[in-house]
Amino acid sequence: MNLAKKISQIKHLEEIKPDKKWEKTIKYNLLEEITAQNRLRQAYKLSAAQKVDLFAMRVFNRLAPSMTKVLASFLILMMFFGVNMAAQASVPGETLWPIKRSIEEAELSITFSPVKKTEVYIKHVNERIAEIDKILEEPLKPEEPEVKIAKEKAIKQAVTHLEKDVISVDSSLKIVKQEKNAIEVVELVKKVTDATKEVETNLEAQKKKVAADDATDEILGQVLDNAQSINQQVKKSAVSVAIEVHEEVQKSVENQSGLLAINPSRTTSTPNQGLATDNTGSFDTTTVDILVKSETSQENIVFNTQEAETISNLVREIVASEINQVSLEVQGVKEKVDAALDADIANIKKDVLAGDQETTVGTVELDEIDVIKNESNEDREGVLEEVKVLLDNGMLKDAFEKVNQLQDKYNKAEVTLEKIEKVIEKSAGEKSGEVIHTTTSTSSPIINIKPEEANTIEASGIDIEESDIKIKEEEQILSN
Repeated sequence: MNLAKKISQIKHLEEIKPDKKWEKTIKYNLLEEITAQNRLRQAYKLSAAQKVDLFAMRVFNRLAPSMTKVLASFLILMMFFGVNMAAQASVPGETLWPIKRSIEEAELSITFSPVKKTEVYIKHVNERIAEIDKILEEPLKPEEPEVKIAKEKAIKQAVTHLEKDVISVDSSLKIVKQEKNAIEVVELVKKVTDATKEVETNLEAQKKKVAADDATDEILGQVLDNAQSINQQVKKSAVSVAIEVHEEVQKSVENQSGLLAINPSRTTSTPNQGLATDNTGSFDTTTVDILVKSETSQENIVFNTQEAETISNLVREIVASEINQVSLEVQGVKEKVDAALDADIANIKKDVLAGDQETTVGTVELDEIDVIKNESNEDREGVLEEVKVLLDNGMLKDAFEKVNQLQDKYNKAEVTLEKIEKVIEKSAGEKSGEVIHTTTSTSSPIINIKPEEANTIEASGIDIEESDIKIKEEEQILSN
């Protein structure tokens, strides 16, 4: 059959009719299948609550991690917080202390506000003080020299970082002065001065611990002295910043008041405006509000006047606190100077002039001690009264400079006293260190035993070396 014939037959396909029986069978089968599928669909149809549960389950399965990941993350977090807590309790010389410093550096890096950064530095300063206290509390044994060396090294390291943090407080405070408003600067200065006073008190207590511990090196006292000196400089710098801010605000208010006085047409007064009187009838000129027609100018002038008053009170409080502290320090140094014996000072001065005594004390320093020793309490209190008068008159800068001069004078005297004490101790040690007997060519050191301890030591025989016992026997033979 050729292709043309096949095509002609295809044209007649629409005339072909299917079998009636087959057509009915197929129709019933299709209807039955459609009905079964509809019943099945109705049977598996979900309610609204079931749809929500199914959706939530699908989301949870996609987002929720596996139990292994959860457990691993939990262990990592626990390890991190454990190391962090252990590092916070560490001190210089320990393994975790560098981690502690790294955490502190990270804390500073994520702190963007200069005010907050200064507060973080203050917190670090307090942390260094706590570390030094912790190191000094650890007892030392004479038979462990390596422990002593490690302890001294740790203290020096802590003091070095303390100095860095204190200097950072000063630098950060100066940045705040350039960027923030006057109120924030003065309030921050108050926090800095309070922190430096606390540091000064702690350093003084630590110096006493070091001086009382014979096992510690004398250099540690010098290290703490240097830290105390830097701390005092930072405190003075902070107070100076507050005084500068106070003067700038006062000058700004005076300039604005002068402009309004030159152009009185810009001002207006109210019946109740003017000098206020208090209950006693005296005039109160501390806060006078200047009203301006322009609302913007009025807000600025009133705000500046109130701000100037607030800043003046805060700075006055800071300077007054500094004066009180200096007064106590000066009184303590004066008592030490008065307790020093005139004969000792005269002997040291005589040896220095004769060149017989090798000492770090100079004649000028000894003369200054004599001047302070001859000062009466009335002279010292007179200077402090002058400072208070300057403070009451609003001359904060002059009052602060005068009290600083007094403090520097007595600080030098205190340093000179420490030098004198060392010279006296050295001289006493040279005189009592050896006793040479005329009947023998050997020299033996004197054994200093307190009367109340003599019976205990002789009875127990503890803490007496063999050489000491031989010396006692020699002394008994010589006495016989």
